[in-house]
Parts: sequence; structure tokens; C-alpha cells
Amino acid sequence: MRIADEVLLLALHASGGRPPGGGPLGPALGAALLAELALAGRVKIVAGRVAVAAGDPTGDAELDAALARVAAAPERDAARWAAELGDGALRGRLAETLVEGGMVAAEEHWVDGVLASSGHPELNPRPRREVAARLAAARGGRPDDRTAALLAVAAAAGLVEPDGDGDGPYAWAAEAVAVAAAPGG
Repeated sequence: MRIADEVLLLALHASGGRPPGGGPLGPALGAALLAELALAGRVKIVAGRVAVAAGDPTGDAELDAALARVAAAPERDAARWAAELGDGALRGRLAETLVEGGMVAAEEHWVDGVLASSGHPELNPRPRREVAARLAAARGGRPDDRTAALLAVAAAAGLVEPDGDGDGPYAWAAEAVAVAAAPGG
């Protein structure tokens, strides 16, 4: 499961299956894609700016599409990429992945032929519990890079309490989410 999927899974659970509108979730999902690409050695984030380190595909369609977008417009700042990659369409695609994986259901409520609401109630709590347990185990310790990235992004999205002083290797992700989610960001 990608970091972005884990972030959305935590967000859906926290909101009863309905992803919160606006706020930091979209940029957090975009930052999660960047973090995944950084972990895979495909991008580097230096002084808040994103640069392609290796353009070869990851084998994951979502990550490869994000990498292609970054490669087409290099040297943008991480906050801008977090906002652009984390558009509303990403949330839907990630939710579909969670549905296909049997973790959540797709639910729609129609009133008089009009879609009144939609959501993704949890079907299988095990994946979310495993993510939450990994985050809890990492608190105050030395998490692996993947968990450190997840912790930074999830904290920036307001899904978990921040850990430490925010000065870790993925502090750029938290800062990018904050900037992108700010009014006018």
C-alpha cells in the first residue's frame, strides 16, 4: 500500500467514511506521492524544491504519472507540487484503490435523483489498524524512512499528533502541506 493510500485510509476512518472537504487532506495526499517517489529514489527534495533524480518508471501507475508531471516541470517547490498532485481527482483514484482492495466500500446516497452524499465506510479494519499500530510504535523512536514519511504527512493533515520537533527527514512534507493548504496557498 502506498503512503498516500495509508493517509486516505486514516482520513476516511477519522471522518466516518466521508473524506473531509478542503483543508490539508489534498495537499497531504500529494506530499505522500512525493515522499513515495523520494523513497524510491525518483525525486530529490532539496531546500524545499523538487527535482527528478531518476526518471525510470516505478511500476505503479499513480506514482509514474506523478513522476511524469514533475519531470515535465522541474524545480518547482514541494508545496506547489503537493497542491497540484493532491487535486480532488487523486482522492477519488486512491479511494477506488481502497475499494478494490476490500478495505472500504463505495457508498452513495441519492435523494430525488440527486447525489446527496457519498462515502467510503470501512469494510476491513485490519489495514488501518496496522497503519495506526506502526505509527504508534514509531512515536518517540527511530522509525524507518517510510514510517517517518507517513508520520510527517499524517501529522500535517491533522490525522495524528506531530511527533518530535518537526525537524526530521520529512519535515519538508509537513511544511509543503501547511503552505499548500493555507488560504491562498
